[in-house]
Amino acid sequence: MIPCLTCGAPLEHPTATCAFDVPGERAPWRADYEAMARGEMSHAEHQVLVARWALHNGHLHSERALARLRSIAALSHGQPVRMFKLAGE
Repeated sequence: MIPCLTCGAPLEHPTATCAFDVPGERAPWRADYEAMARGEMSHAEHQVLVARWALHNGHLHSERALARLRSIAALSHGQPVRMFKLAGE
C-alpha cells in the first residue's frame, strides 16, 4: 500500500480516494466517542483519525492547528488505524 500524499493514510492502490477526504458530516472519527466509551479505541487513535481528516479539510482550520495536526498524522504515516461506524449506520 502507498500512503496518501495529504495525510499519510494507507491507500489500497495508487489511484484510490483517501477515506479521510470527506466532508464533516461523513468524517470517519464521528463514531470514535462511542468506541472509546466501549474501550475499543484510545484517545491517541482518535487523534490520528481527526488529524488525517482535518488535513483534507484544511480550509476549516488555522495554520497553527494544521501544523499540530500534521505532526500527529506524521507519527502514524502509512500506518492503518481502526475506524468505527456510528450505531445505526
